Amino acid sequence: MLKTGFAFMTALASLAACAHPVSGAPVPAILASEAELTPLMAELREMTGRANVELGADDPLATPVVTILPPPAGPFEGNNPALPTSYGLELRDGACVLVDQDGTMVRTLQGVTCAPYASKAG
Repeated sequence: MLKTGFAFMTALASLAACAHPVSGAPVPAILASEAELTPLMAELREMTGRANVELGADDPLATPVVTILPPPAGPFEGNNPALPTSYGLELRDGACVLVDQDGTMVRTLQGVTCAPYASKAG
């Protein structure tokens, strides 16, 4: 009886660890293909109001994080205190969205296709 209970609890824990999210719940996402970088960059330029946007080290094709580097320092600036800005990439009701770090800003990305992020842990 003890072995059966242990086996049941182990199976239940395994299922819970890799369970699929409830329908409609936000799901971490990555870009569906390299072709999605072009519309993502257009959305980021519009969102920031900058003509040139440079992505940080995070690869949105491999991780659910999009990092935007600050604009370069001007010719009369010695030190630029600006920091990179990171956003989470999520699927919400089939739409690809960017969410800021505290979750207050959500922007639906038009023309950008995302795929669910499959972490190595689950």
